[in-house]
Amino acid sequence: EPFLIGTQGEGEDPARVLSIDMDNPRVNTETGEALFGALGEQTEFLESQANMLEVIYDGHQQNKLFVRALLEQELLESVTFDITLNDGSRNSLLGFYTISEEKIPQLTAETLNLFNRNGMLMPLFMVMASTGNIQRLIDLKNARLEG
Repeated sequence: EPFLIGTQGEGEDPARVLSIDMDNPRVNTETGEALFGALGEQTEFLESQANMLEVIYDGHQQNKLFVRALLEQELLESVTFDITLNDGSRNSLLGFYTISEEKIPQLTAETLNLFNRNGMLMPLFMVMASTGNIQRLIDLKNARLEG
């Protein structure tokens, strides 16, 4: 914030435009970074914000394709984490999804190659590997509780 990606035009691929929320408290004329130079050109700051939003947009589009591919291969599964901390408190983390490790060996070579060509094979394995961090997070929380 206060920048966001807007669109102009209709159809399947409308033009993306950099938008700004003029009601955001960070937008003002007294302090902060200028958006335009003396001749009306974009400042480096504005260009960097536009580039950052473009990276976010591209990542969002790639994520949609990734999730669609996971759904098509029926690789997503719901997971609930039931966690008991050292202080005896019980916690349930609901509404999360992970990749079914049991289904990975059943994928065909063609499907694995397709995931690889589309840059989705490494993220697939990274999602599975990240589940191993849950215990580390629990350990950090327990250490913080102990003080």
